[in-house]
Amino acid sequence: RMPLETCTSRDQWHPADSLRLTARHRATCFTSVSPVVFTRPCNDAFLEKMDANGNVVFATFLGGSMDDTGAQIAFDSEGSIFVAGLTGGSFPTTPGGASRSTEKGVFVTKFSGDGKRILYSVVLPAQSGLVFALDRNGYAYVGGSTGANHAFVAKLSPDGSTLLYNATITGTSSEAVLGLAS
Repeated sequence: RMPLETCTSRDQWHPADSLRLTARHRATCFTSVSPVVFTRPCNDAFLEKMDANGNVVFATFLGGSMDDTGAQIAFDSEGSIFVAGLTGGSFPTTPGGASRSTEKGVFVTKFSGDGKRILYSVVLPAQSGLVFALDRNGYAYVGGSTGANHAFVAKLSPDGSTLLYNATITGTSSEAVLGLAS
């Protein structure tokens, strides 16, 4: 097993919550513990939580049959964990989700606070770039660029079942959403 630092392309670390989201990993670098999703151990995101002593509480791959990159972690008031990122396609989605595309796009996955269940997982198709925010009521906001270099902002219901809006912002040049506030 290689040192984790040599296996990942980008980490987001939340020390107060002992959570780490890593954008990508290689199969030889990571061992899953109590996995929720395991599809292909190559170039997928992973989520890991450790206790105060540095022991792994849970760790799981997150992705489909194409390359997937984790980009953001957020937490709601109930302690659920949200992971947002980019997928190359075939990303696992949940029944009843607002968007269940199997195309390249932006994913939002909501885990239970203990990491044992996926509460929802959706993919918004044909979009790239990513900013993510949650409001105090659990609504998820995603923004970035479309494949046509226009900006988009989408809003998901707290249970992930409804895409409340997915607005495209167009202009005469390349547009992108660089940040969101909730």
